Amino acid sequence: MLVAGSESPGAVEYLHQLAKVTPLQMVDEDAVSTIDWSGVRGVVVGTTLGDAVLDKTLIATARRYGKPSVACIDHWSWYRERFATANGLLLPDWIVVNDQIAREQACAAGLPDERLFVGGNPVIEARHYQVSTSQSLAPDSLKSDYGLTRNGRIVLYVSEDLASDFGSGSDSLLGYDEFQVADLIKQVLRRNEKMVIKLHPSDSPRKYRHLGDEVAVIAKAPVDHMAVFSDVIVGTASMLLLELAVYRNDIVSFRPHPKKSFIGDEIGATVAVRTADQFRWAIDNHQTTGVKFGQHYVGSARAIADFIDEVTR
Repeated sequence: MLVAGSESPGAVEYLHQLAKVTPLQMVDEDAVSTIDWSGVRGVVVGTTLGDAVLDKTLIATARRYGKPSVACIDHWSWYRERFATANGLLLPDWIVVNDQIAREQACAAGLPDERLFVGGNPVIEARHYQVSTSQSLAPDSLKSDYGLTRNGRIVLYVSEDLASDFGSGSDSLLGYDEFQVADLIKQVLRRNEKMVIKLHPSDSPRKYRHLGDEVAVIAKAPVDHMAVFSDVIVGTASMLLLELAVYRNDIVSFRPHPKKSFIGDEIGATVAVRTADQFRWAIDNHQTTGVKFGQHYVGSARAIADFIDEVTR
């Protein structure tokens, strides 16, 4: 049996996609103490920042019982920080990364190259397969389903939980926060444009109440629905932006004064803007990237599953 789990919603989706090709027993924090470890081949986890998280609990418990552990990094960021604890790094036996760029970045961040495996990303792979079926979705019908106006343009802002983790504004670790970007977007919208905020899983429904009642919020929506009903999609540097970039090549990454790189901008999967004027110009002129993102990740789930099977025999 392979035990799997993570506290990160994105990593949980990653593990669910992986479970379609290899059996994984998903657990939560409460279930860890009830596991019969004599029948466990190994553990497969995501990577969540912080000490007291399920991912690290499973790695530490697997080590205690002499079981191999595999951690999957689903994004291109915070490689070393994902394994940091108050007592130093808690590294698994193996670390799966998205591509060669991620491997090089992980090594540069100080992770041991001999523990890294380039496996791809099963979530991006799944989105790639959904592109053809999404073409049958009707934008106006979806807008009605989500209570959105069919008159004018829908500007979807993909929220993240940044200020609480990295600080606020230009003095923060990132150089910006989600509130700053939301305010800048709203300032340049026109009367025929409706701002809709896709909340992060950790966001309160009232997080953006300061923007006024004219701004709508959505807690949950399938990625393909968002890709179809939105006229404009903008965010900062989330994994969800990259998932949306599989469906269309006009996804905007708006990061004022960034202090960190974003893979979407680096590989041209997203349209990079730094100011409100640049954002306005990009959406007025329907700026696109020219990159077909996603097709290189076909076969990811199978490749990762085969690797996990090999190292947990």
